Amino acid sequence: MAPLNVGVIGYGLSAKVFHIPFDLIADPAVHLVIVTTPPNTHRALAEACLRAGKHVLVEKPFVPSSADAAYLAQLSAETGALLCVFQNRRWDVDFLTVRDLLARRVLGDRVVDWKVGLAAEQGGGPLYDLGTHLIDQVYALFGTPERVFGKVTAQRSAAAGDGGDAEPDSVTALLSYPAGGPAVHVRISVMSAQEPQPRFRIRGTRGTFVKSGLDPQEPHLRAGGTIADEGFGKDQHPGTIYLAKEDGSVSPGETWAGVEPQGYGTLLESFAEAINAKDASKVPVKASEAADVLRIIEAVMESSRTGAEIKLLKLEFEEAVQTPDPAVVVLVGPLGVAARGTRMTHGTPPIQPPRGADDLLALDADLAADDNIGATLAVDADLERAAAVLLA
Repeated sequence: MAPLNVGVIGYGLSAKVFHIPFDLIADPAVHLVIVTTPPNTHRALAEACLRAGKHVLVEKPFVPSSADAAYLAQLSAETGALLCVFQNRRWDVDFLTVRDLLARRVLGDRVVDWKVGLAAEQGGGPLYDLGTHLIDQVYALFGTPERVFGKVTAQRSAAAGDGGDAEPDSVTALLSYPAGGPAVHVRISVMSAQEPQPRFRIRGTRGTFVKSGLDPQEPHLRAGGTIADEGFGKDQHPGTIYLAKEDGSVSPGETWAGVEPQGYGTLLESFAEAINAKDASKVPVKASEAADVLRIIEAVMESSRTGAEIKLLKLEFEEAVQTPDPAVVVLVGPLGVAARGTRMTHGTPPIQPPRGADDLLALDADLAADDNIGATLAVDADLERAAAVLLA
C-alpha cells in the first residue's frame, strides 16, 4: 500500500485561525488532512480541503447538522476527494462481539429489544458527542429507524434544585423499526453511580446478552500505552449470555469472552486502502452514513422539544418545477410527510418553512434538487402531498 502524507488540523487559536489549515491545504505534498477542531469548524475546513483535492478524515461529532453532512458528502462525490468520519467505536471490542453474535444468530433469528447506555461523563456532551457513538452503532447494525421518541434533560440541575435553562446532560431515546425490527433504547445519564457502567442488553428470539464496561482502547492510550502493547484492546469485562433451551427453560448465565479486538487502527487502515484504491465504496465510515445518524439525533432533539414521536422517512420527489423566479425551484412529490426546514441552512440565517394550506417546506439553495435532499430531513406529520422550495 502506497504511503500517504498526512496533515492534522488541531485546536489552538493560532494554529486554527492563522497558520496550519491554510498551509496544509496549499501544500501539494499533503494527501490526507485530519480535522480535529471543534465541530462548528468542521464543515468549513473539510469543504476547503475537499475543494483543494485533499482527502479528509473528520473527528466526530462530524458537523452540527445533517444538512451540512449531506452537503459535504455531495461535495466529496463531485471532487473525487474521499471523506471519512472518525466513528471509531464501530471498532469497540464489545460492539464487535455484539455484531458477531447477531451475524451468527446466536441470540435467535432476530433482535426484539436492544438497550445501550453509558454515563455522560465517559464521553463528553450527552447527545452530539457520546450519543453520536451510541446511535452510530445502532445505525451500523439496523439502519435508519422508522420513528424516534426522545427526552433530553438536565439531571444535575434537577438534583440540585436549580431552575432556568440548564445545559442538558442526559438523554433517553426510543428508536422504533418497522415490523420485525428491534425496539432500541438509548440512554445516557450523568447520574449513574455504578462501576462498571452498563453497556449493552440485547434480547433476541432465543437468547439475551448483557454487557458492562467501556472499551479499553481509549483509557489505555490516555495512560501512555501504545497499540503495540500486549493485550491492547482486550475486553476487561466479558459479557454474559442466556440462551433458551428446547424445553422452554433458560440456561444459567454463561460468560461470553467475545471476539478478538481489531483496534481503532482498522478504521485508519481501511480509509488508507480506499484512498490508494480511489474507491469511495471502501470508505469505512461514509459522510452519508454520518448524515443519517445526525438525522436521528435531530429527531431526538425535535421529539424532546415537542413531546411528539418523530417519523423518519427518506423523501423522494416526483419532479422539479422551475418557477418564474430563476432563484426558486419547487420539488413536488407524494411524500407522505411534512418536514421542518429550520436546520437546512448553509451560512445563512435559518429559513422558517411556510406552514399552511400548501404545506411548503423552505430549504437552502445549496441542497441539490434531487432525491438526496430527502436524506437530510426529520419528519413529524402525515400528509398526502408536500413540496419543498429551494431558495437562492
